[in-house]
Amino acid sequence: MYKVFINDRPLIFVSLDENINSNSFSINYTNPSAKDFDEVYQLLNAENTNFKKALVQCTNVHESFKLFTSSFKLVSAAGGIVTSEKGNVLWIKRLGKWDLPKGKIERGEEKHVAALREVEEECGITNLVLKNEIGTTYHTYFHKGKHVLKPTYWYEMSIVGEPDLLPQTEEAITDCQWLSKAEIKTVALTDTYASIADIYQQLLTRNKAHNGM
Repeated sequence: MYKVFINDRPLIFVSLDENINSNSFSINYTNPSAKDFDEVYQLLNAENTNFKKALVQCTNVHESFKLFTSSFKLVSAAGGIVTSEKGNVLWIKRLGKWDLPKGKIERGEEKHVAALREVEEECGITNLVLKNEIGTTYHTYFHKGKHVLKPTYWYEMSIVGEPDLLPQTEEAITDCQWLSKAEIKTVALTDTYASIADIYQQLLTRNKAHNGM
């Protein structure tokens, strides 16, 4: 399955044999063409629209996703969800919204290396411990006359203690904070991007399954 956030609205790719309730989606396509993808992108990207999420059911999910991505400029990024020794999680404030530290992968750089580097640079910390890869988020945006698709590769990280944080202001980061689970639910998740909320929920779900809860 692939999930792409277009203007914070999900476009979900699944196989034809997957059991999913298509009635909950505003739009539903089966094996869409390039023209169909252009249409659904315009519908979800519009500022004022009743279309909140779309479903694509495919014979070949990977090939359909490849067709969708072919019309975008791809910019790959990597980031981390860092838990302190006290059990709090590192969040940043960027452009007025709560976010998780992430940034572009440099040419020739491995994904996990980029994730560690970006978290360190954006929050002014070192000695991170890399754990497991969580998953990948995809979102679109418009930049310098081009429609961009950004895949971001996310990793779970930890750190000894709970060090002081220094926001990287040149990257439009105005604040970095260690937030408790309660603060994440009532503060961060109420003012963040849908893709960020989604990857955080993926981590929670995986950890619950791992702990047998």
